Amino acid sequence: MKLKEKIKKLEKENRLSQKQLAEKLGVTTDIVLKWEKGLLYPDIRHIRKLTEIFNVSIYELLENDVKKEYIKNFFGTLTESQKNSIHFEEFMWHAFSNKLIPSLEGKDAIHEFKNKTVNDVYIIFQYNDIVLERKNLTYESLLIIMEEVGYWDCYVIDKNFTWTFVMTHETIYNKKVFFKKGINPFYIGPFFANKTKIN
Repeated sequence: MKLKEKIKKLEKENRLSQKQLAEKLGVTTDIVLKWEKGLLYPDIRHIRKLTEIFNVSIYELLENDVKKEYIKNFFGTLTESQKNSIHFEEFMWHAFSNKLIPSLEGKDAIHEFKNKTVNDVYIIFQYNDIVLERKNLTYESLLIIMEEVGYWDCYVIDKNFTWTFVMTHETIYNKKVFFKKGINPFYIGPFFANKTKIN
């Protein structure tokens, strides 16, 4: 179920009109209507507020089949306690940065990704339910996609779920420098992990 459908469903379950939901969110009814039609996507602040209003987790609000399979394949060994301690629901990549899942980081991760034959991949994002499918994805084209979509916690997965390449909002902390000069001031990430090395 897409986010636009989930918002409508949760409105109905919580007996809220579009106008009431808009008031709780501090937006116009027109904005809520556009979310429900899929013409606009809520930003991170509104996603968090929606989870509070509807009393659901971010994962429940934004889940999709690819994200479910990704979590099962790459993070299935994590306990609920581990997930809670690293705020997994908000930042899946914390499993890599906290060394709970073995991975390469920084330039090593980019090098490994560039050496892969990136033919058929999914691209998913932390704070939305968008699933992109790409053939012949390059590192450079991924950066353009991220800039266009406007979400920086990005997960590339091959369609067999055997490896993943992860960019975080903390990987690029100076986007202007990065895009103008091609310099990546690494902070946290990116990460690259093979499923075979996890289990």
